[in-house]
Amino acid sequence: MLKRTLCVALLCLLLTLWTAGSAVHGMAKDEKLLLACFDRYAQTARFGVEKRDYPLFAAQLSAFFRHETDDPSVSAYPFHDYEVLHLFDVRSLMDGIAFAAGVCLILAFAAAFALFFLYRRKRFSFGRGFIAFLAAAAAVIVYALLDFNAVFTLLHKLLFTNDLWLLNPYTDLLIALMPEGMFIHLAVRILWHVLPLFAAFTLLSFLIKKQKRGTDK
Repeated sequence: MLKRTLCVALLCLLLTLWTAGSAVHGMAKDEKLLLACFDRYAQTARFGVEKRDYPLFAAQLSAFFRHETDDPSVSAYPFHDYEVLHLFDVRSLMDGIAFAAGVCLILAFAAAFALFFLYRRKRFSFGRGFIAFLAAAAAVIVYALLDFNAVFTLLHKLLFTNDLWLLNPYTDLLIALMPEGMFIHLAVRILWHVLPLFAAFTLLSFLIKKQKRGTDK
C-alpha cells in the first residue's frame, strides 16, 4: 500500500511540476503579461522611465526570452552589464525549466503506465497518494505565503551560481522594473494554473473510489 501511495504522490508531483514549469516558461515570453505587470508594479520614476515607456520594455524583454534578440535592453534606457548577464542567466534558467517540464511529463506518463499495469488487478486507491501529495504541497504554499521573501531568496540561491540577482532598486533599473510585488503576483498566477490540475486529481480520486464501491457490491 505504501508503494502505491508513493507512486501516486510522485505522479501528482510530476504533473504539477510540468504544469507549473510550462506556466513559468510561457509567462516569461508573454509580452502582454509583462506589460500589465510593469504597469501595476514597476517603480521606475527615479530612472526617468515613465509608464508610456513600459511597452518598449515588455516588447524587448519578451523578444529576448523568445530568443528573437540577444539584447534585452531598450536603447534609451540600457541595463548595466551585470543586469544583462543576470538576464542571460534567467533566460538559460527558463530554457532549462521548459526542458525539465517536458521530462516531468514523460516521467508522469511512465509513472501512470506503471501504476496501471502493476496494480490493475489489485485494490487501488488514488486518494491516499493524492492526499499525501496535497499535504506536502499545502505546507510549501503556506510557508511561501507566510514568508515569500525567504522562499524567493532561497530559490535564487539554489537556481543561480552567482550573486548577480542581488540588485538594488535605487541603482538598478531591472529590479525597479520588476520588484518583489510582481513576483508575488506571478507566483499566484502559477498557483491558479495548478489548481485545475488539483481539481482533476480530486475528481479522479472520487471516480476511482466510486468504481471500487460498485465492484465491491
